[in-house]
Amino acid sequence: MIPRQRPHLLGSCAGQQRHHDVGAHRRRLRRGEYGFGLRERERLRRPAGPLAGAIGGEVARRLEVFGVDSTLVASRGRDGVLGADVLPEVVSGHAIVVITAPLTEKTRGLVGPRFLKLMDDNALLVNAGRGQIVDTDALLAELVSGRLRAALDVTDPEPLPNDHPLWRQEGAVISPHSARTVPGTNRLCYEVAAEQVAAFLRGERPTNAVEHG
Repeated sequence: MIPRQRPHLLGSCAGQQRHHDVGAHRRRLRRGEYGFGLRERERLRRPAGPLAGAIGGEVARRLEVFGVDSTLVASRGRDGVLGADVLPEVVSGHAIVVITAPLTEKTRGLVGPRFLKLMDDNALLVNAGRGQIVDTDALLAELVSGRLRAALDVTDPEPLPNDHPLWRQEGAVISPHSARTVPGTNRLCYEVAAEQVAAFLRGERPTNAVEHG
């Protein structure tokens, strides 16, 4: 249910990857040119690497209709999901990297200079987790160079100051931490909360239980 609150994740992945990137499209518009700027290959068919969890897993499932093969990574490895310790080995080779992780001491600054340098040229970083997971200065350097692109629903700092250079990057699309703001959000949240409380009262383990360590 929670992934339904973030439908723009799919739009960010598909819209920037399928045939053109937003920065190139903006440049063509300023030149008065009309057209899609088709690439020689359909980039969306290259693998995506969302971090796993309820949201990441659902993003991967929904991307399957576009022919995307996803690599799932979570804090702990399990069947079909890699552990976070292998991240440096699997970042490269992916056209999209989707961040949906919570902010913890382990994820703070996780996407830093080394992580970003491992990403393929022209790859897309989507952050719908927490702004402090990504090193803003390191990402900005990659955007300025034009090597990477980004779709950010969260930033660090947040809110992003009006004069922040991230706003001026043609390869970046920024939304104001509004991914969950869709019709029916509150009802879905209350339903999930009620289900968790009911499970606890029945003596069962809530499906959204959080473990530390």
